[in-house]
Formats: sequence, C-alpha cells, structure tokens
Amino acid sequence: MFGKSLKYEFRAIARKVLLLFLTILAVSVIIGVAVILDGRVFAPAESTAPSTLREILYFAQSILLTGLLILIFVAGVTVLIMTIKRFYTSFFTDEGYLTFTLPVTMNCHLMTKIVSMLIWNLFGGLVTAVAYLILLGGMELGYGAVTEAYAVLADDLREMGRALSVIWDEYTGSVILAAIYGLLFYIFEILLVYFGISIGCMLTKRHRVIVSILCIIGVNVVFSILDSILMSILSLAAFPDSVASSFAVLLSLTVFCLVKGMACYLGTKAILIKRLNLD
Repeated sequence: MFGKSLKYEFRAIARKVLLLFLTILAVSVIIGVAVILDGRVFAPAESTAPSTLREILYFAQSILLTGLLILIFVAGVTVLIMTIKRFYTSFFTDEGYLTFTLPVTMNCHLMTKIVSMLIWNLFGGLVTAVAYLILLGGMELGYGAVTEAYAVLADDLREMGRALSVIWDEYTGSVILAAIYGLLFYIFEILLVYFGISIGCMLTKRHRVIVSILCIIGVNVVFSILDSILMSILSLAAFPDSVASSFAVLLSLTVFCLVKGMACYLGTKAILIKRLNLD
C-alpha cells in the first residue's frame, strides 16, 4: 500500500509543479542557444552582424536569465507549499474522511508525506542542476569560456581537493556523521512543520493557517532553547583533542535531532489518531 499511496501523492503534486520544472528547462535551453549564437555568430571579429542585433540579444539574455532565476525560486517555493498543503488537505479537510477510510496505517500515511517531500525537493535540485549544466554547455559551445575558466581555476581546485582529502583522512567519522546529521535535520524540519500544523488544527477550526504558523514557531522556539541548553552542556565537557570534540558535538546533535524528529513524528501521529479535528 505504501507504493500505491506514494504514487497517488506524487501525481497529486506533479499536476502543479511539473510544468514549472519543464519551463525552467525550456528557458535554460533558450538561453543556451542565445549564448551559442552570440559566441558563434555575433562575437567573432569577422562577423558582419549589426551591433544592434547583438545588443538586443544581450538584453534578451538578461531578461531570460532573470526570469530563469525567478522560476527556480518559484519552483522551490511551490514544491514546499504544495507538499505542506497536501498534508493539510489529506488530514484536516473533507478529504480526510476519504483518507481515513483507506486500508492504510497511519505510519504509512505519514511516511508517504515525508518521502514525497524528499523526492520532490531532490527532483527540484536535479532540475536546477540540469539547467545549470545547459547554461555551461551554451557558454562552452559559444565562447569556450568554461574550459578557459576551469583552466584558470585548475590549480585552486587541486589545492581544494588536497585540503578536503586531509580533512577526510583526519575527520572521516565527523564528515560521515555530519552528512547523516544534515539528512536527519532536513527530515526533522519536515516533521516540525507537520507537527505544528497538527497542533494548530487540533486547537481550532477557525484561522487554522495563522494558528498553525504560530504553533510551528512555538515548537521551533522550544527546540531551539533545548538546543542551546545542549550546546552549553557540551561546552563544559572536557575532550582530549579537537577531533574527539567535533565528533562528540556532532554525535550529540545527531542523536538529539533524531529524538526531536521522533517526538514530532509521534506527536503528529497521536493527534491524527486520537485528536483529529476535521472541518
């Protein structure tokens, strides 16, 4: 049932955001073609193209590039809003009556929402990366600028690689733990939003959006205070060296982030099961 639920959730959001993602790719292709035309047709010294055409092309590139940046921002915000809206409508509106008649456990419902948000944010990041690569390809085909730029930065990149290698060798455990912490923190942020919405919708049937936002802020403030207390305790602890200190801090933050995430998850689950307050 998890696969079917995730498929339905994915389709519900896809209807709203796929067009934005396709538009981002289309605009990036148009900009890439414009850059190639400028580098191959208008820029060469032997070109006989009027300077006015090149100025128009520059202006069009600027407008399109600004539009692309705006589209990427809008797409990210839209994915966030749509995934949060899907959580709200699935559980706290009339759709909730249908949701809870399905032969699906509450754990399955919640995991569907969490995984859906993760997938869509990852998909958005991939679309942005592809758009960036298209622009780089246009610059390379038009001006050869990418190769030239990387040739200039090659030494710096090698130095950076050596520095990262040293960090990896000395702080391998801390680097891996930091990656785990980053993933857990992102999931915790999702669960924090869901928990705040659940509390807000449990408390009132009126002005639910405002109340839910206030609940999210309130829960976040409580966890921030607890984070500060934890860091204060860690600052008083004595560690034999910097490696042990960084690892202990990261381990503590990771464990506490997991605890916070579980608290939000179990709290959301308890509200949905025992204190559901539909429209």
